[in-house]
Amino acid sequence: MIVPYDTPCGRLWVSGDHDTISRVSWEIIEGIAHQGELDWILFSLDRYFSREVEFFEGTLSFEGAEPLWKRRGDPVPPITLAQRALHAISCIPFGHPATYGEIAGAIGNPRLARFVGQICKHNPLALIVPCHRVVARGSLGGYSPCLFRKEILLKHEGVDSGSI
Repeated sequence: MIVPYDTPCGRLWVSGDHDTISRVSWEIIEGIAHQGELDWILFSLDRYFSREVEFFEGTLSFEGAEPLWKRRGDPVPPITLAQRALHAISCIPFGHPATYGEIAGAIGNPRLARFVGQICKHNPLALIVPCHRVVARGSLGGYSPCLFRKEILLKHEGVDSGSI
C-alpha cells in the first residue's frame, strides 16, 4: 500500500502495510493506495511534525535484502556493514546531529565517512531512518533529496544549521 504525506518540506511517499514500512521516499512511489493500513505511521508522522514526539513508532529490522521499519515484534539485528551503518543512523537522537565520521566510528572504522555518505544517499527509509541528522564536520554536508529539506528538518528539530 502507498500513501502520500505532506510535510513542511514537500510530499513524502510511504509504502508498507499494517505492521511494516518497506520504503519512504521524497520521490513518488507507485502502488495501490492505502485504505487505512498505514494510519499507524501517518499518526506517528503527524506527532513528529507537531513536535509531540521525537521518534517514530516502530523499530528498524533487517529481514532480507532491504531494511524494514516494523511496528511491533522483535527486530532482526544488522549483519552487514551497510546494515550496521543504517542502524547507527537510526539511533541518532532528535535534534542532535552526528557527523559522517562519528557514524563511521560507531560501525568500527572512522575512515568510512564516505561510505556512510553513500548509505545516506541510498537510504530506503527517508526521514524515518534520519539521514538528515548526519552532517559533515563544519557544514551540513549533502542530502540527496535536496539540501533545503535537510535544513528544514534540522530546524524543525531545533538545530541551527549555522552552528554546525
